[in-house]
Amino acid sequence: MRDYINIIVIDDESLIRKSIAYEFSHNKQEITVAAKDDTFYTKEIRLLGTFGTKSELFDFLDNPDNEKPDYALVDMQFPSQAEPTGGITLTKEILGGGYTNRDGEDIKIVIITSRFDYPSDDEINRDQKIKEINKVIVDSLVAGANAFVSKNATEGFEIENFTRAIACLERGEKYYFNHPVLQTLVESASDYVQQNFYSLKQCMHYDVTMRERELLIGLARGETAIQVANRIYGKADDSQIKSIQNLQRALAERINNGDNKASALVARAIFLGILTEDDVYKKS
Repeated sequence: MRDYINIIVIDDESLIRKSIAYEFSHNKQEITVAAKDDTFYTKEIRLLGTFGTKSELFDFLDNPDNEKPDYALVDMQFPSQAEPTGGITLTKEILGGGYTNRDGEDIKIVIITSRFDYPSDDEINRDQKIKEINKVIVDSLVAGANAFVSKNATEGFEIENFTRAIACLERGEKYYFNHPVLQTLVESASDYVQQNFYSLKQCMHYDVTMRERELLIGLARGETAIQVANRIYGKADDSQIKSIQNLQRALAERINNGDNKASALVARAIFLGILTEDDVYKKS
């Protein structure tokens, strides 16, 4: 098993490329992944290169002497502001071009953006923007992207916005969305549920414990089971982490046919009325 992950970054903003390159040159980027036997191991994330144009990118990918990336972080607004969803086109070109990682698997695509952040409550035409952003997110996933990440998930640019997505996908999640993106999806889905399944939703009732709700809220806000355990217990030990992971699996068996992936479990909890929009949106 390899102890490293190769990534590339495609973004027309030189500041973003320089910021990412700086972070990787000055700070070792690592993620922790759980193996099937519930032990943990560390993988280093290595930056192979950053690219501001398509020609630079495909020259790199076509060169057999270059190492192959496992992940491509693709700016949604690429190659310029004139193409606000150009990253979707590029995603299709990368995946359709036969480019793979060193294990012969498809390169995983992480869409990165600041253009499609969750609209504020007082923004003009907010409801329409929510629908438009939701469509862009869904179109990205249909094109083959595995994650959709806002660059501005916290106060400004942070490399953790992207490494967290990679860590989640490495643990076996099919998709990952950070908090601003998940907010948009939740609100859009919630509107759809209320319009189409209200009577059905009223007939459903599931009791969950306070600890289970705490876990679900953490997952909805972008935390992993390990992060939830650390928040609950301080610095959680292996047994406490395993307890939260087991709680997630048991909850999934009860309400989601055994699917314990965070995104699927959160979506099911929202549909069943276990979680509300306030649970997802409001900071503790």
